[in-house]
Amino acid sequence: MEILRDVNKNAHTFYGIECATLLHEINVGKMPFGTAHCSVKSFQHSVSHCHHEKESFYIIKGSGYIICNNVKSEIKAGDLIIFEQFDKHAIYNDCDDELHFITLWWEDVKNQKQSSEEYSGETVIFTAPPTPNGNLHLGHLSGPYSGADIFKRGLLLEGRKAYHSCGRDDNQTYVLKKAWDEGRTPDILAEDYSNQILETLKLSDIEIDHFENPLLSTTHDKITCELFSDLYDKGFIYSKKTAALFCATTGRYLFEAHVRGDCPHCGEESDGNACEQCGRPNDVSDLLNVKSKYGSGEVIRGQVERLYFKLSAFTEELKLYVNQVTMPAHLRKLCNSMLEEGLPDICVSNPTDWGINVPVPTYSEQRVYVWFEMAAGYLSSIAALNKTEQTDWKTFMLNPENRYVHFFGFDNGYFHALLIPAILMAHNKDVNLPAAFIVNELLNLDGLKFSTSRGHLIWAADMLKKQPADYLRFYLSYIRPESKKENFTLSAFEKFVEENIHGGILTMVDKITHLVYEDFSGVIPEAGAWSTEQISYFQSLGTIMGNLRQCYQLENFSPQNASYLLLEHARKLHNFIDAQIFFRGNKASYNHYRTSIALACEGLKIFAIAASPIMPNISLSLWKYLGHEGEILWHDEISLLQNCKAIKGLSFGDFHQKNYSDVKIEEDMNYV
Repeated sequence: MEILRDVNKNAHTFYGIECATLLHEINVGKMPFGTAHCSVKSFQHSVSHCHHEKESFYIIKGSGYIICNNVKSEIKAGDLIIFEQFDKHAIYNDCDDELHFITLWWEDVKNQKQSSEEYSGETVIFTAPPTPNGNLHLGHLSGPYSGADIFKRGLLLEGRKAYHSCGRDDNQTYVLKKAWDEGRTPDILAEDYSNQILETLKLSDIEIDHFENPLLSTTHDKITCELFSDLYDKGFIYSKKTAALFCATTGRYLFEAHVRGDCPHCGEESDGNACEQCGRPNDVSDLLNVKSKYGSGEVIRGQVERLYFKLSAFTEELKLYVNQVTMPAHLRKLCNSMLEEGLPDICVSNPTDWGINVPVPTYSEQRVYVWFEMAAGYLSSIAALNKTEQTDWKTFMLNPENRYVHFFGFDNGYFHALLIPAILMAHNKDVNLPAAFIVNELLNLDGLKFSTSRGHLIWAADMLKKQPADYLRFYLSYIRPESKKENFTLSAFEKFVEENIHGGILTMVDKITHLVYEDFSGVIPEAGAWSTEQISYFQSLGTIMGNLRQCYQLENFSPQNASYLLLEHARKLHNFIDAQIFFRGNKASYNHYRTSIALACEGLKIFAIAASPIMPNISLSLWKYLGHEGEILWHDEISLLQNCKAIKGLSFGDFHQKNYSDVKIEEDMNYV
């Protein structure tokens, strides 16, 4: 017998509560479980979290409640609570006395829970509305817009309902600044550049189901004012006189695009209200070394009474939300840091003459902050997508089976992950909050940041008039800045196209399909005899398809990984048919040869399916060329029985040009 005394003296803080591990000294490496005694002080709670282990709580003293996967359950002494793998849970003590429990956790390797996207409702995909102060360059295209289109197409492959919503961000001060620079009125400038943006998206084969136009929408201003008034009436928006900056030359009130200084948080150069580098908000007057973007650059300090949103009031709710929503580590770090240090209240009205008038009588001459308007704009977009009631966004937002996902660059992170969810919480605690944030970092050009002012850029429309959209989409996926900055060079793009698309993918397609025509009269053969190598390749196809399929799912979404896997699949398929070609022309090996061709055509079919979100034109051509009809969908298993079809033509390049593309695929491929 062994007695370990006073084990609680070694208690530490885990997940926000005190925990003393039990049996730790004798358990390490010996027992397949861990255990601890935990206590929650009066009116305190743990941080919401999850584990890869299964876990149980046995309540030995006190009472309170558990929130597990957003479901609240009362608990008391004597209760045993069992959590499955990755259940997100927090324990709350709502009494005067301490709550004590014993926790036991263990690994359940045989029954590991797999990530799944079981949504029976609809998915709306939002891309942060581009500011109509210029057309889209390749840096823009590589981020939210191509990413959102790829994600939507991936959902359609699963047979799900998905819609892509974008829009124009007319009321940004960047429109005002650009109009000043170009000597045009802001409304004319916004209309011009919005039309250019839409044309570029069309050239990119980026499908937009709804494009929010604040000037034409019947709901945009209405919902913005209703939302603002509701939060003001509830006390979440309040008035405050604070420091403000003015241009010494023009007298203009300075915020956002009108002013430049050093970020008070990271020291990097920043415009007003938010820093592009660290992602944190500023109150403009706290910028260091600040200068106006007009005249001499000199600023005058004064005071202005404006309206502020109580973001700080939603700290605890946002902690729970941030812990469970899907987002990349960079954004999660920003959110965690801001929540830990204390959230600032955010100015939501400005004394300017551009934007939506504040719907509060005393402040009606001020304009609604554009990032508050953004929250309402997303609701207006949902209303427009709702086919049953044009002005109804609540049907979608109150249905837990529906979800929406935001795509944006990191510099928009705090707005989408903290500010907008808090605004929605303040309006109605039951509305759906964003299910995920898909965030991109910056794409550089020749090692330097894309810059319109310096002319260091490549306009996407110019590239797309010279190159097939599929080529550019594939390469931008290949170098997509998902977790770090990436770099685009024209020479690298041209080399990639020549080696991997012309010399790799398209050459492989023509090699296999020419064999079908020459040796099987254009009909994909049934499999015959099987060698061990063919069996192995057949078994690998299921793994290849599963890995590619995961790349388009929410928690694993990565066009970059998908493009790498597609190239690897093409390489392996090319190697497979090169190795199997020795069966060709040998009568004794005919049954093995037709198995080789059947397997190769199955590999082409998998490529057509898996590449369709990234290369929609070439994939659709290949799908039809192989004799398949109807929409492209994932297959749950590998089956060669579906492959015995007549392919549509001798040359895939000619077939693609004739039926599915405005741009001809070059014919200098290495035909068999």
